[in-house]
Amino acid sequence: MIRAYELYILSIKNIDSIIINNFIQYLSPERQKKATNYRLETDTIRTVCGEMLLRYALSKRQGSSLPKIPLHFTYNSYGKPLLQDYPDVSFNISHSGNWVACAISDSGIGIDIEQINYDIDLNIANHYFHQKEIQIIHTTAAPESYHHFFRFWTAKESYLKCIGRGLGDPLNNFYVSDNTIILEGRITPWHIYYYDSLNNYTLSVCSASSNTVPILPVCLSIENIL
Repeated sequence: MIRAYELYILSIKNIDSIIINNFIQYLSPERQKKATNYRLETDTIRTVCGEMLLRYALSKRQGSSLPKIPLHFTYNSYGKPLLQDYPDVSFNISHSGNWVACAISDSGIGIDIEQINYDIDLNIANHYFHQKEIQIIHTTAAPESYHHFFRFWTAKESYLKCIGRGLGDPLNNFYVSDNTIILEGRITPWHIYYYDSLNNYTLSVCSASSNTVPILPVCLSIENIL
């Protein structure tokens, strides 16, 4: 039986940069360089908090605190990070606006969170989405049309991240139907779970788990994971 995933969501609003700078020392040299090379401080905060959240998720899964040493990562041919010291654990991290999210499982997992932008041109869907999704978006009145757009977007990206291909495959090669992914006319074994409880955000998780009820997310503040 496939073990259900765990989902953690961290608010990064008003995080003190001192906390971020103190935690950077626990990153690997490679990830320290990545975190400190961003032009915008918000990108540094999101990257560091993503790894802080991953460490928290791992410690909860193991039932004990992790030693304060860097996590080591390997990468597949599409650039998806894998945990070198935890080969049986799958994880994925996403961030948008004031939120960072991490899903962790012992089977394939993908996650995407996006802040809903009501100023976006919905015709973008015509270039990236499957015809079935385009029809739903353009035959639905606002604001629901925007909700459909971002649900499709996050579901599709979470699927590609779950199978380890990132955006390496065109988004219009497959389509989302309720909680399933349809590829070449066939239902794939992956399941999509939607989370709309965060105001003006959409979050989707793609998992091999076939639970009929989405796993409840654990919503955290920075104080919870220090």
